[in-house]
Amino acid sequence: MPPRPPELRPYRTFVYAVFVVFCAVLFTQLVRSVTSDVFSRELPDGGTRPATAAACLEDVERLYALLSARAVQSAPGGLDDEKLALDWDGWVRRWEADVAEVSRRCMLDHADEAPRRDLAVALDGLENLRRGLSTSGAESGKEARRVKDALAAARASLKLKQSPRQ
Repeated sequence: MPPRPPELRPYRTFVYAVFVVFCAVLFTQLVRSVTSDVFSRELPDGGTRPATAAACLEDVERLYALLSARAVQSAPGGLDDEKLALDWDGWVRRWEADVAEVSRRCMLDHADEAPRRDLAVALDGLENLRRGLSTSGAESGKEARRVKDALAAARASLKLKQSPRQ
């Protein structure tokens, strides 16, 4: 290969510089596009994009599955254990936050179309089920405490040692 003529060096440098600038702009636009898609830009009014009805359906079904799984666990009020009651309270707070987030993101408070109205009804039903579980668990816990207190009173009136389970 013959040597490059030195008098064309400024032109070669200019072409290299234009090529580098072009590649840098192209790369910057590519990275910007990917990050904006991944991190989902906010809408001009400061809100986020509303979720699709299909995504909302999946979220409501997920909440139903969480509630169903929790319903078969120990009573929320706890039969003998304060830890159960604390665990239930923590779970309820997280679940209510999830419900509020789904309702906000799916705009279920102001549902105009039929699928979203149906999802709003389903979400209200889930919240009513959760309240029922809380109430029945609290009632079960009260009943268990009443039985425990009655047994302790009977034991005391018979002047027997306290049971190791109490």
